[in-house]
Parts: sequence; structure tokens; C-alpha cells
Amino acid sequence: MADCAFGDGTTRQEFADAGRKLVAKVPDRPNSAQIPKEDFKIDLMSKTCTCPAGQVCKTLVPIGRRKNRKGQSQEGLGFQFDPTVCASACCG
Repeated sequence: MADCAFGDGTTRQEFADAGRKLVAKVPDRPNSAQIPKEDFKIDLMSKTCTCPAGQVCKTLVPIGRRKNRKGQSQEGLGFQFDPTVCASACCG
């Protein structure tokens, strides 16, 4: 059990790789004009993501680099959707 400080993706991956189950709250997302991540269905095994409008995306694009807890640089990847499809069905 851990608080949300241990809920980042790197820590969760390390636990999964070690065969351990991590139970930690995911940090709250700040208010913004974007659709929250929680509204998307992410399938890590098939590397797909479905937006609230039902559009399935298989396109991963680089979204920058960051350092993990060990100081190692990692490239972040994100799914790229057609914004007109998602915006019209989700937010229009």
C-alpha cells in the first residue's frame, strides 16, 4: 500500500516487472480544458487507447523526455487522436 506519491508510471512498472502488486492512489488531475485521462480506455497489452467518443487509436507519438526516479532519461509516448472526432463527440 502506498500514497499517490508512489503512483507514477515508473514505480508501477517496476512493481509489475518484479511480480509485485502495488496498490496506490493515482494523483488527481488538475482542472483544465482537456478531456481527463480517466475518460479514456487504455489497453497496455495491445497498445491501444479508446477515447470517450469510441475512436480507437494505435498511433503512439513522442511527447518529450523526462528523468525517472533513478535519474535515467526516458522518452514519453502518448496516443494521438484525430481531435475533430473526439471533440465533436465528447465536448461539442
